[in-house]
Amino acid sequence: MKKLSVLFLSLFSLFACTKEEGIGGKNTITGVIIKEEYTESTNQFIKSYPAPEERVYIIYGDNAYFADDTRTNYDGSFRFEYLNKGDYRIFVYSECLACDAGVEPLFTEIKLKERKETFEIDSIFIKKIYQLANFVFYAQNIAQFEAISLREMNAIRLMNRQDTKYIFHERLLPKILTELKEDYRILEIDGQRISSYENIYFESPNFDIYSMHQRGKMNRTKIRIRKYVESSLSFIEVKFKNNKSRTIKTRFLLEEEENFHSTRVQEFLKQNSKMELSQLSEEIAINFSRITLAHKSMEDRCTLDFNLQVKWKDQAYAFEKLVVAELKQEKFRHASAFNLCLKRQHIYPASFSKYCFGILKLKPELKHNNFKPKLHHLEKVLYD
Repeated sequence: MKKLSVLFLSLFSLFACTKEEGIGGKNTITGVIIKEEYTESTNQFIKSYPAPEERVYIIYGDNAYFADDTRTNYDGSFRFEYLNKGDYRIFVYSECLACDAGVEPLFTEIKLKERKETFEIDSIFIKKIYQLANFVFYAQNIAQFEAISLREMNAIRLMNRQDTKYIFHERLLPKILTELKEDYRILEIDGQRISSYENIYFESPNFDIYSMHQRGKMNRTKIRIRKYVESSLSFIEVKFKNNKSRTIKTRFLLEEEENFHSTRVQEFLKQNSKMELSQLSEEIAINFSRITLAHKSMEDRCTLDFNLQVKWKDQAYAFEKLVVAELKQEKFRHASAFNLCLKRQHIYPASFSKYCFGILKLKPELKHNNFKPKLHHLEKVLYD
């Protein structure tokens, strides 16, 4: 009888210690979601980048429904912690035009065999399909504008100017373009009305330029190389923001193969900037597409930037669905046709630095107290 009791207790202890899949252990599953963009009609690949704010789901064992979910970090990474040993399935949704729901789940199966391990799964690639309706809307709307040449545009270059910025969701862009066509002409170069810009900004290892902007310091400088992709022209530029909120830009055209470290560039920067150039060892890439408009009376010009991407070292971030608009004038006029058009859409001036917010997405640990209201506004614009 005693032996039977011992056997019963042993079996009870064995089954009692057997834990099902789920929370309660010391295992972790990690991974990265990569978003790949394609065109709808031709299935042409556009670009890929780590996908932030993407929802990832986990299923415990052979359950039919997910038990938990999380969102990816700024670098596309995710993790599920404190898991018991056992079988798990991770899944995310990828866009799919042939699917009834417009999306399809992508599953990854994992078997955790140890009591304490970190299991890193292979990167998961999801599709983002640009249904060319977006591009068609843009094409239809920008085709209604009268064109202005680059030579004519240079008459209102406004190298010493007051800039007013606005941000809004791209779904509003077709309507805004339709309204603006009566008062503005559109820059056209070799038949192209949407231009691609590639920029390299130079920064110190401690991100001092970012910090000066975050602290609200006036009389601050940014240094960049800007490439106009379609024309293959590149300029070294110094942007100076003075204590009267005016932007003063100086630049010169780079020769082929010329770079930041060339003698001519270094001499130009010493003459036009008080910054210690030897400290500018970090390079941050910020790229976007731009529509440029000029008022028919030549009193101001404005830009509409979208497809904004930022890259630094091995990190990247894309501001999906965001349009950054900028009104450039000698002096801000509330009666500007551009300002009034946006006001009718309940879009108001809002300070936004592509550089600072791009850096912050890649280095969220940087101090950003003064940017918090602007970050909340950005979230509201994109997700409300």
